[in-house]
Amino acid sequence: MRLRELHLARFGHFTDRHFDFGMADDRSDFHIIHGLNEAGKTTTMEAVLRLFYGFPNREPYAFKHQRSNLKISAVIENKEDSLRFTRLPKRSGSLVDGSGMPLPETAMAAHLSGLTQSDYRKLLCLDDDTIERGGEEIAQARGDMGRLLFSAAAGVADLSKVLDAVREEASQLWRKRASTTRMAELKRERTAVEGDIRARDVTASAWRGLRKALSNRRSEEDRARSHLNRLHKDAARVAARRRSLPLLAEIERLECQIAPLADYPERLDFDPERLVILLQEHAQAHADVDRLARETAEMTERRATIRRMPGLLQLSKELDSLEELRSRNATADLDLARRRDMVAGQEAEMTRAARDLDAANEVDPSALVLSSAEINRLETARASLRDARRSIEAESNEIAGGTDRLARAQ
Repeated sequence: MRLRELHLARFGHFTDRHFDFGMADDRSDFHIIHGLNEAGKTTTMEAVLRLFYGFPNREPYAFKHQRSNLKISAVIENKEDSLRFTRLPKRSGSLVDGSGMPLPETAMAAHLSGLTQSDYRKLLCLDDDTIERGGEEIAQARGDMGRLLFSAAAGVADLSKVLDAVREEASQLWRKRASTTRMAELKRERTAVEGDIRARDVTASAWRGLRKALSNRRSEEDRARSHLNRLHKDAARVAARRRSLPLLAEIERLECQIAPLADYPERLDFDPERLVILLQEHAQAHADVDRLARETAEMTERRATIRRMPGLLQLSKELDSLEELRSRNATADLDLARRRDMVAGQEAEMTRAARDLDAANEVDPSALVLSSAEINRLETARASLRDARRSIEAESNEIAGGTDRLARAQ
């Protein structure tokens, strides 16, 4: 057996990891997979064990992918051909071929030559744990492999036991002139088979007769099968008619029920969905009509309880005349706060002006307000002062102009 390809589709921390060892040829066919610590060398070795012997119930390498999603494939070569195997984590049918068809475990066991998983791990999987356990077994001669390896290491003392066992097994297979060996049993079985063949053998003429009889029987079988098929078809038609009789009676009954409606159209001339919407609107309209009728009745009852008072009509006119005053009062009420703020601002200005005039702190600013006559006199005096200032400026300008003319004349 030779491993040509190994594909770790989902195993451990690998996803779609592919190893191609190439075709076998005359050159050396020894391959080394190397890498740093934790690179996945042990994971690859464990994947090969899963491929050959299946997944355990508790899978320690299902940390990146779930156990149900693990998948390992490989192409295995033998002397005749090459086969593709895929191992899935299933209880049954875990081994499939390249087309996905389930295979028996013997298909893989045939390539392993009876080597169990324990022996394969001890002999070929030389990791740290296996080497340590193997060393202990060799030292203590535990297990078949341990005894053989211990014997090989210790010398030839125990090889006689192995040779005796091999000779015993060979004697059970074949001994000269023995009648109880396996080979003698097989010879007797062969003789019985040859006698059975001779008893079943026929002459050429008898064989032709049997061949002709077989052809006739096959023709009769074909005719009988055709007749049987016709009978099956007839039975199917009869059964269909029997099943249709109740339906025909139901159809006649329904036709009698719809006979009075023969003048009605076979189908509606508008969208059925629109009919559903109209029915909903019709129900809503009826509900609105009932509600408005109840409200109208309640309003009518309330109107009947109202007592008329003609004298109040004059009050309504007076109230209408007061509406304008009410509006003005509301506007003034809204403007009152603003006016109060303005008065407070003016009083503050008057207080600052009194301080500017060096008035006493306790003086009332309103006492400093002049009367209208005093204000008029001040305004007249200010106007006279302004006129006098203008006259002085004019005379100054004339004097300056004369001085300039005199200077130019000189």
